[in-house]
Amino acid sequence: MNRSTRRRLVSLGVALLLAWVGAYAPAAPAQDSAEAVPARVRTVGVIAGPELNSASPDDTDENGLSRLAETIRELGGSVTVIPANREIPADVELVLLIRPQRALSVAQTAHLWDFLQRGGHLLLALDPIGHNGGSPESAASSGLIRLLQAEYGMGIVDNLLVESWFGIESLGDVETSWSDIQTEDLFPHAITAPLIQFDLPLRYWGARSMLVDALTGTAATEPLIIAERPYGETARINFGSGDAAQLTRNIGPDTQGRLLFSGIATHFATGSRVALVGDGEIFLNVFGQRARASQDGRPLYMGDDLFAQRLLAWLMAVPEAEYPALPDGYTWIALDGDSADWPADLPAQGGPPPADSAYALQQIRAFQNDQFVYVLLETGQPVPRGTLVYLFVDDADGNRQFFSADPGGVVQSGDATIADADAKAGAGVEIRLPRRIFATTDSVIARVCVGDLSGSAVECFEEPVRPVNTNALDPVPVRFGAGPQAITQVQDTNLRAQPTTRSTSFTRLPTRTLFAAVGRNTAGDWVYVQNGRYAGWINRPLLAINADVSRLPDLEAAP
Repeated sequence: MNRSTRRRLVSLGVALLLAWVGAYAPAAPAQDSAEAVPARVRTVGVIAGPELNSASPDDTDENGLSRLAETIRELGGSVTVIPANREIPADVELVLLIRPQRALSVAQTAHLWDFLQRGGHLLLALDPIGHNGGSPESAASSGLIRLLQAEYGMGIVDNLLVESWFGIESLGDVETSWSDIQTEDLFPHAITAPLIQFDLPLRYWGARSMLVDALTGTAATEPLIIAERPYGETARINFGSGDAAQLTRNIGPDTQGRLLFSGIATHFATGSRVALVGDGEIFLNVFGQRARASQDGRPLYMGDDLFAQRLLAWLMAVPEAEYPALPDGYTWIALDGDSADWPADLPAQGGPPPADSAYALQQIRAFQNDQFVYVLLETGQPVPRGTLVYLFVDDADGNRQFFSADPGGVVQSGDATIADADAKAGAGVEIRLPRRIFATTDSVIARVCVGDLSGSAVECFEEPVRPVNTNALDPVPVRFGAGPQAITQVQDTNLRAQPTTRSTSFTRLPTRTLFAAVGRNTAGDWVYVQNGRYAGWINRPLLAINADVSRLPDLEAAP
């Protein structure tokens, strides 16, 4: 059977399905879109079983949804498993179909569409075709996707999102195929609000892009997430071949630009809510829902954890005031120049400011968590444009380092930018500094000054600032933005000063410690890594890396 014949048969099947739905589906009451607020969901069904090989809430292994099922129960819902070849039970109000590895049959599509027509809600998370060995829904032939595009304005694209640093080996293994979506690529919504506010990236493991059309006239359709940096590879990749040339951006065939990654829609007539996501691993136990350690149930990927919770809350029609709260034990500071979210009991430090301060200096407050030092410079009035904050820090050799913080967001050591530091001005100035720049575990800022760009008007707090240790965790240990990353795979991994086992070990790291992969040695068997707390060399076999190591800068090469 040739391709055109298959397409004609698929089109005929979709047409018959539409006719069947129109004949047998119950008529939906017409509703004004402004009043289409569904009742709170109490029963959630997860389609699982060998027919589609989709993720199950009963599975506690890495590819299961048991952690997601806990979230559903915490939101007040019960969870039931629905075999893929059965009709959706009448008491089920929300259906999850996450990472199916086979395409839906016409009968399975009919069951889902009938469920949506009677006002049910759906979360559909689809991986790319061929990635991780799956053959899920195809944009070219899926009846369900055609129906969703027609009625909800959402579809999928047959591609695979590829970053410039990916390699065939890393992309071919789902565990090392991850990348992050940064917060500038999130659309404002109650679902994404804390991710945007606290600059929490969203991690995915091999994804496809999608289509969102907000002008259907039948549904209120909104994009949630875009992926602007990667391109969409449309050719099927043979991961076993090792041919890196397959990962080539081809102008024309490959999709590029602002690629949509997730969207939501509410049907005007039925009130049915649908969420479509271009990656299934976000919701799985040992991917997006992974814990920090086997003895520590707190999330490793905070952005994924909050996104999953709030997306489920929206689908379950939970009032926004009852969305899950931010977890305790973390630093929840939004760098915006406003001290309202700072701990109220932090003492003022740094000695009295100049009595006649041109900047209306009042006090300094500072604390550290496991990764970063946060500094708040409080002023009686907003700081003028062009103001710089100068920080003096002693290194391990007793030499004084000089840092400048532009409240527009740039922090520098001399002429070098500290990529994971940040500063913002408002009523005062908030600064975030990585702890690795400090000489000791107890970070000390020897001096803090404020001045203009010319350096002619400088005022200082003369006493040292000793940040209070909060024992909190930073929700994002790696804040370098887009780029190659690594995670330790072995307990007590040595972080060394040089790329050799004979070199000094700075510390022993637990498994699942996240880093940016900054460079390599010439041989490629050691990787130089950084996070907020540490910087050093780790032996390559001890790391999972989402990049072709040979593409990392050679830090041993002669300049």
